[in-house]
Amino acid sequence: MRIIIVDDEPLARAELREILAGDLGQQVVAECGDANEARRAIAAREPDAIFLDIEMPRQSGLQLAAELDAAGHLPVVFVTAHAKYACDAFDVAPIDYVLKPADPSRCRRAVRRIERLLRARRGAPRDPSDAAWLDRVFVKDQDRLVHLPMREIEALEAMGNYVKIHARSRTFVVRASLTSIEARLNPAIFLRAHRSHIVNLTKINELVLAGHGDFTIILQSGHTLPLSRVYRDRFDSLVLSGVS
Repeated sequence: MRIIIVDDEPLARAELREILAGDLGQQVVAECGDANEARRAIAAREPDAIFLDIEMPRQSGLQLAAELDAAGHLPVVFVTAHAKYACDAFDVAPIDYVLKPADPSRCRRAVRRIERLLRARRGAPRDPSDAAWLDRVFVKDQDRLVHLPMREIEALEAMGNYVKIHARSRTFVVRASLTSIEARLNPAIFLRAHRSHIVNLTKINELVLAGHGDFTIILQSGHTLPLSRVYRDRFDSLVLSGVS
């Protein structure tokens, strides 16, 4: 995996590089001291993920992560000495939140999460050592926990620190990031359609052109959600071209 480290403290960068490259065998392709350096490195190096400090001069890691999320969702792991930013951090759906001094086991967990996400996005076979794809979840319904098979879920929608699940003509809200859930979904069934939406392919009724390369997805229930042109190529293999 190709990783960029962004931290304004040289010692912190060195310690994280030792863990990622030395202990975990990952490829650190660049080290940056601020957000501007990071932008140039991302454009030049095309990394798979970024390990990002939050408190930095001129522009914070939170601001940079928000840009990356809007531009196409490069996986981000926050590495910071401050727990106080955790709630704000999850507004931009990071893969993980690691407190300094970084622990190798926590970094290993973050790397494994990124690997699962990248395999899901590429449609590659899952590593046999990984846990099985989610096939059911329990969601809170007033004072009960309700069993919800994944096949009944139509779509998932990001809501800040929460995810709204659309199923059974109802909605259920869980505390999680959309990215963390995406890493455990079967990519043959669930695909990211927008930075804030994941759709169950088996529940799609039709796609309606919305202009500028975007579509509106209409589900069998009548519920609609956007298909952004950023994620269009992932649906292309499902489309049969008509002959006029």
